[in-house]
Amino acid sequence: MRTIWLLGALSLAVADAFAQRAPNAPRIALPEPWGPYAVGYDRFDLTDSARVETRGERPARRRIVMHLWYPARGPLTRPVPYMDSITAGAWARTHRLPPDFADHVVTRAQHGLPASDSVAPLPVLLFSHGRSWPVQTYQSMLQDLASRGWLVVGIGHAHSENVTVFADGSVARFDQPSWETEAERGHVLSGEVRTLVSDAEFVIETLARLNASAGHRFTGRIDTANIGYFGHSLGGAAAAQALHEIPEVKAGASIEGSVYDSAARPLRLEKPVLSIIGGYNRAELGLRDYRPGPGGVVLEAVVRGAWHASFADLLTVYGAFAPRDWHARHRRELAPDRVNQIVTDYLNAFFRRYLLDEPSLLLRPYSDAELESYTTSGYPEVELRVVLW
Repeated sequence: MRTIWLLGALSLAVADAFAQRAPNAPRIALPEPWGPYAVGYDRFDLTDSARVETRGERPARRRIVMHLWYPARGPLTRPVPYMDSITAGAWARTHRLPPDFADHVVTRAQHGLPASDSVAPLPVLLFSHGRSWPVQTYQSMLQDLASRGWLVVGIGHAHSENVTVFADGSVARFDQPSWETEAERGHVLSGEVRTLVSDAEFVIETLARLNASAGHRFTGRIDTANIGYFGHSLGGAAAAQALHEIPEVKAGASIEGSVYDSAARPLRLEKPVLSIIGGYNRAELGLRDYRPGPGGVVLEAVVRGAWHASFADLLTVYGAFAPRDWHARHRRELAPDRVNQIVTDYLNAFFRRYLLDEPSLLLRPYSDAELESYTTSGYPEVELRVVLW
């Protein structure tokens, strides 16, 4: 039997400090969510007693952080901080941002809001971040999906994020092997994918226990039988792999993820998968990694004008501080807010179609003759290809 430790939620003192920052500080507002619900936030530290963590200073039980964004009853009066100071400091050093950049970012979620009574049970979407990217750097996308009625569970994969900060003050820093050859790269990244999938499996088990517990805002409210899983880069690879390995995951979406072991490529999937690719990477990733198996379907959406970093908050935040010449070099790219709107629309439509059986014209080519060919679908920046078994 696994032991699950749930350690406290976000400190309200930190939220108070954020709310009381100087009124003349620069303000970077994340995009307004498109859904009808306010967005609540909670977080838990999890310890998996069945697995040993071999990375870090000494062996220990595997620990991760479970971030929850959920449809809530408003009003939103005290947005949660964008990041804790340790994560923000590490991210600032990595990307040459001002040390206090996170103090300027205004999120669209509030800690502890009551869950909306209009969505029951809550459909679940798991999310895994890219390699070394903190889960908090995807909040525009995650908060938007929560506003549309999803319980969005962002997994902070310790030692795969830049840093992971736990409620007891301990810190797990990025700690992954490097490589020299393409074969070594495939071996290393495939191993990381397996760790992320195991983390997701443990989170699903935790959600089931949370659903069965007494006295919690999610008691009896979580749909743990039909779960979607999506991710970016390494996290996208994990979401696709989980379709093979986790029965509760019924559909997955990979945002610029890959099958890192060339011998296992393409990965044939018997469940629906949405592959979202930035137009600048279509030659490398286009319909290379995922193919449908019996009963499966692969939808590939190419977002013209987007690249690997377009699918997180980084360009929104960095652009607020970047000099004019940086904006000049990137002026032909799709604006970050537009990318976020497109991606969340496609993710929402895909998971509603394959988890909730709600059809969407956004996912359909104009005719059967256009199957397996790229067609403009919904957005002029998007080309959609649908491949059936």
